[in-house]
Parts: sequence; C-alpha cells; structure tokens
Amino acid sequence: RAMAEAADAARAPMTGPLRLGMIPTIGPFLLPRLMPSLRASYPALKLFLREDQTERLLEQLEAGELDVLLLAEPCACAGTQTLAVKRDEFLVALPHDHPLVAREHIAISALTAERLLLLEDGHCLREQVLSVCGSNPARAGEFAATSLHTLIQMVAGGLGVTLVPRLAVNAGITEGTDVVLRQLEGAGGWRTLALAWRPGSPRAAEYRALAPLITAVAG
Repeated sequence: RAMAEAADAARAPMTGPLRLGMIPTIGPFLLPRLMPSLRASYPALKLFLREDQTERLLEQLEAGELDVLLLAEPCACAGTQTLAVKRDEFLVALPHDHPLVAREHIAISALTAERLLLLEDGHCLREQVLSVCGSNPARAGEFAATSLHTLIQMVAGGLGVTLVPRLAVNAGITEGTDVVLRQLEGAGGWRTLALAWRPGSPRAAEYRALAPLITAVAG
C-alpha cells in the first residue's frame, strides 16, 4: 500500500487515479456540483467513487482500497487525519399541517414530544440527529428510513418530524413536496463535512486541495 501511494504521489499533483469514498447523506447532494468543478480544475484527475456507510468506508480506507473519504463529523474516525471542510446546519422538516409550522425558529426542546424520524442504524446522521435532540426523545426511531429521500417522504406523509442537513435542502430534496422547513434555535444544530485520509499519506497535500472546491460547491 505504501509503495502504491508513493508511486501516486510521484505523479504531478491531482493527476492519475484518486479513489474517493462518500457517505449516502453527502454524495447524492454534492456530486452533481462537485464533479464539474473537479473536471474543470483537474482535467487529468481520474476519480473513482464509492458510496457506503461511515464504518465500512473507514475499513476500506484502512485496507488501502480508498485514498480519501468525505464524511460528516462527529463520527468514529479515530486513527485518520481529518480536515474540516464546511459546517452543515440542520433544519427541522415538518408536515405542512403541523402546529410547529407557525414558528419561524424551533427550539430543540419543542421536539422532545414529537415522533422523530431517523435513518436506519449504521448511518452517522442517525446518531448526529439523536445527539442534537437528546439521547432519548419520545418516540424516536419508531420508523426508520434507508435514505434521506425516503425520510422526507415520510415527513410529507405526516408520520413525524426530522432534521435534514442544509446540503440536502440546497440540492432540492424537499422540492415537489409540501414539507415545511424551519430553523433550529440554539447552538449545536449542525454536522461538519470533513475529509479523512491515512496519517502520513504522501498525497495529503492533494487531499487538502479538495477542501476549497468542496466548500465552494456545498453552498
């Protein structure tokens, strides 16, 4: 693995293959804007993409199957070198006829009695939302979704409320629905998009060069 990385690093920066892993709550919402920017900035870069949950991506990074990851912190990514890229705030997603729609800003405490819709186990966004809302909100996880798109449809159907990242909202995840979005009151209502790679990688400077591109297109 070290020899392969050294060979890659010997090339001109941002040329040749780069194996990038992304989690499902980032990839679909960022890639349509990131790919054109990468092609324009680094036309000789050959990008290979893999989407998976955080734990499996970290295993593939450790095994040398991936070069760099785009994750959302906080996550269990000890043993990697990380670089925070952008704060991604959470918005409250509500059914159109929910009483909380009358408020412009919603306190986290107002969600404790609500049915909180979450992604399935294994998605870091599930744990991040629970961390923001408290470890044991009433009726949390009665329903679970495999994707953010399904989660939004569940909200639209009146099954409960959820928190959705601004990145997904900017990409139009609620378009075509009557889901209402409101801002959270108080501190801590966000996740952080971050790059992660193996410590000591000779390509670290290239991975760092990705950060401003991601920041620019993430909105």
